Amino acid sequence: MSHNEISFINSDNSKNFILSIRLAADGFSFYLSKRGEAEVHSFHYDVEPELSMPGNVARMMSRYDYLFALVYDSVNVLWCESRVSFVPFVLFDDDDAELVFRQNFDLPDGGRVGYNILARSGTVAVFDCDATLCGTFENKFGTGLRHLSPASYMAERFAALSRDVAGRAIYAVISEKRVWLFGMDGGKPFFVNSFDCREDADRAYFALAVWRSFGLDQKADCFYLVPDGAEVRPLEKLLSVYVDNVMLLPHDGRDMTVISDRRADKRGLPFDVESVLFEK
Repeated sequence: MSHNEISFINSDNSKNFILSIRLAADGFSFYLSKRGEAEVHSFHYDVEPELSMPGNVARMMSRYDYLFALVYDSVNVLWCESRVSFVPFVLFDDDDAELVFRQNFDLPDGGRVGYNILARSGTVAVFDCDATLCGTFENKFGTGLRHLSPASYMAERFAALSRDVAGRAIYAVISEKRVWLFGMDGGKPFFVNSFDCREDADRAYFALAVWRSFGLDQKADCFYLVPDGAEVRPLEKLLSVYVDNVMLLPHDGRDMTVISDRRADKRGLPFDVESVLFEK
C-alpha cells in the first residue's frame, strides 16, 4: 500500500471516519467514509483458501496494520455468508435470539447469533457469525462496533421504497454469484432470502417461484431489479414474459466517488455496503 493511498487519514482525523468491513467467502474488503459525505475509500483483500476465516482476517489486519490501529467514529462488520431470519419486532425478545435462529438453521460449532433491530420495517434480522472473530473485533474496536447481516439495511432501504408502491413488490439484488430477494408489502417484509446462482435462467427460476408462492398479481404488483456488479437487462427481458411491471432500480448512491486501491475496479460499492453507509 503506497503512502498516497493512506495519506488522507491519520491518528488526528481518524475519529471522523467510519470503518466498514465486509467479509465474504470470495474476498474481504473494507471502506473508509465520513458521515454525510459521498467520498468512500475502498481496500480489498483476496482470501487465501488454505486459511480459515479468522486466519485470513488476521492476515488482512496485518497487511493493513496502520489503518486497523486507528480509532474510528464507528465500525461496521458485514457478515456476508451469514444466514438470516426476519421476525416482527413486537414478538422479539433478545434473550430468545438464538432460539429464533435455531428454528430455521443449525448453529455451527464456533458460531454466534447476532441481531439487528430495523426501525423502518418494524422487524429484527437474526443472523449467525463467527464467535472467534466477533471477539477479535470487539476487543479491538470496543463499543463503537456493529455486527450486521448484509440483508438488514437492504431490507430497510426497500421497506422505505415499498411504502410508495401501490401493491406488493419484490426487489432482487443481482450480483455475479448470488441473488437476494426481498418481498415487501407496504413497508413490511414478507420474504427475504438469498440464492447462489450465476445464470439468468436460475435467477428467474428463484424469482418467479417466490412470486408464485406468495400469489403476487401479474398486473398490479411490481418486480424491481437492482444491479450489483452484474448485467440485468437480459434478466429483465426474461422476467417480462411473466410479469408486466419489471423495472430497474438504480442505486441511490450512484453519484458518490469511490476511490479504490485497485485502479481497474470500476464497480463502485457493493449494494449491501452502500445501503449501510447511506442509511437515512
